[in-house]
Amino acid sequence: MNAENWIAVAATVAAVVAVIISVVQIRHARAQSSAALEQADRVHREQNEPYVIVDIQPDGPGSGLLVLLVENIGPTLARDVKITVDPPLASSAGDKFTERIQRDLARPIPMLPPHRRLKWAFDVSSQRFGSGLPTAFTFTVESKGPFGDVEPSRTWLTSRPGKEPCLASTPTRTLRRRWPASRPTSTRSPERTER
Repeated sequence: MNAENWIAVAATVAAVVAVIISVVQIRHARAQSSAALEQADRVHREQNEPYVIVDIQPDGPGSGLLVLLVENIGPTLARDVKITVDPPLASSAGDKFTERIQRDLARPIPMLPPHRRLKWAFDVSSQRFGSGLPTAFTFTVESKGPFGDVEPSRTWLTSRPGKEPCLASTPTRTLRRRWPASRPTSTRSPERTER
């Protein structure tokens, strides 16, 4: 074999290797673009799904009435909302409260528009914390959105006596009550100047 044949063989081998590398790169690029599209679809779906939350909180700042809230904080309509709770809810306010809230939670909510809040009187905090009834619950919420079934969400809630939850409408007022702006920075009383 002369030099020209060796050069031709080397060029052919280099071309074959280049083709193999190109095929591998094309497959890798396709896999990456497919994964990116799947992730974009998942993010789009999650951003446009309803998000139904359950909470137990005082009816208002300083209120002794505990309420059970169910709210859709997502951007779209939630359909066929089903809520289960473990352990079952029981109220120290009597069997009527317990039966009503258990009956209402057992029924599916046909639809819950965005930012719609459902509220049930649940208990009286001063009676609940001394009653021996459970203060920790696991809520499971199942619903349907515009893309079909929404992934079930599980929320663990606990109520602790003497602890006020952070309410969206009042945290600054609570902070101002605890740390007023006019609070002195030292323990010495300010000196008086007379005019």
